[in-house]
Amino acid sequence: MIEVVTRKKRKASKSASKRRKTKKDLWAEYGLERPPRPRYSGLRGIVWFLLSLYVRQRDLKAYGPICINCGKVKEEFHGGHFIPTGECGWDGLALDEKNVHAECSYCNFRDKAKLNYARNLDLRYGAGTAQALRDRYYEYKHSGNQYKNLTQNEYREKIAYLQALLEPVDN
Repeated sequence: MIEVVTRKKRKASKSASKRRKTKKDLWAEYGLERPPRPRYSGLRGIVWFLLSLYVRQRDLKAYGPICINCGKVKEEFHGGHFIPTGECGWDGLALDEKNVHAECSYCNFRDKAKLNYARNLDLRYGAGTAQALRDRYYEYKHSGNQYKNLTQNEYREKIAYLQALLEPVDN
């Protein structure tokens, strides 16, 4: 009797070592559980997740559960950017730790003026910090240059750096 090998059988017969990595596998490689709906995929998503986790952890420890923008005590925070991610490039301000802070969801999504954010940046890091971030942004915007995407190795280095900064979380 001749057996017909179908596409499904061929796929099933591949060894586990040859199977393609899933998104879940990539996160597991770094000891992380993939969130249900990460903002970005691949290594960029892992960096985004870790940076957000780190700045929320850092700000909670240093300033308590207070939104950098409105100053209200909140229970849940986002990693909110002073200069929005879509406008500042991945090798520039998007991953700059002085540009990302614990911010409540209301301020993160609705308050685009960020006036209190700027004032609080200056209080935390010294006068002129908010303006220095704006200057970097305007320099980029008007230079005609484009920020580049990070390489796979640069993303991996950033992941290792952020994981070293994170404090262990008890589950």
